[in-house]
Amino acid sequence: MDKFALACAAVFASVLAHSALCADVGSERANLWGAAKMPANEARAQAALDNQIGREIRGEQKSEPGKVRIRSVKEPYYRLFNPAGGGRRGLVIVAPGGGYYLLAADHEGEAICRRLNESGIAAMLLIYRVPDNPQGALQDIQRAVRLARANAEKWNVDPGKIAVMGFSAGANLCARASANSGAQSYSPTDEIDSQSARPDNTLLIYPAYCDARGYNSRWRKPQSGGDSYSDKYALAADLKIDKNTPPAFIVQSQNDSGCINSSFAYYLALKDAGVPACLHIFDKGGHGYGLGRKGMLASAWGDLAVDWLKRYGYCAEK
Repeated sequence: MDKFALACAAVFASVLAHSALCADVGSERANLWGAAKMPANEARAQAALDNQIGREIRGEQKSEPGKVRIRSVKEPYYRLFNPAGGGRRGLVIVAPGGGYYLLAADHEGEAICRRLNESGIAAMLLIYRVPDNPQGALQDIQRAVRLARANAEKWNVDPGKIAVMGFSAGANLCARASANSGAQSYSPTDEIDSQSARPDNTLLIYPAYCDARGYNSRWRKPQSGGDSYSDKYALAADLKIDKNTPPAFIVQSQNDSGCINSSFAYYLALKDAGVPACLHIFDKGGHGYGLGRKGMLASAWGDLAVDWLKRYGYCAEK
């Protein structure tokens, strides 16, 4: 066989291998709670969304026609995206953003899961309860972590490598699941709930509401503190970070004026607790961009996140 034929054969083999890696198992969809009784939680009044941050997020999403927006979820579910072939791999639970008002399920959900699959990482798209049901959403993500561990053998994933990745309000949800992993948001409903709800790693992409001021603005609580360094970068009251909080990967843009201090607050709390963390700040990017656009510097976060996950052993074993 001549050199040209050998080169062609090598390229063809590479394409086949990449195609097999990127294939998923039909993005399996199932009810998050299954036969178990889902814990009930009353959604807060819709008026609680009438605040500056909420208006900014909803306004930006309305300006993007053609995007998939899920505006009401009473029965939460998940979609599993699992690369074909290979050994055990880690799994990332992906929580779309939307201000706890809706879910941006495509560019902050399915597109992210498929990007992870390309690198041999399993993904679960979490469709959690909205609108404005943050307690129900926390129950849903804790259930998702437990479900992933309970199905680790079936799904060919490592139960010790279950991460959560969220965007905007979805990132806040992941922060709540990570910073308060020892707190139970609901009473056990079945054997699945005997599993740990603590994520092994956390990825926060342009997180919202993690700083005290952002938290107060979101939930219409009185503003507190002045303009000192500690006041500006204080952690939200509902986040309790200690040495047991999972390592984190955080992405934010400097011109995301409503949310940038959210990233700083979470990072600084991790640093003080001695928890490993990566913080990437881009000068531009704004908010709600998902994987980003061509020529956008902030879009580099996707490759950086995969490299970070590889370091923690999330890619399929050879």
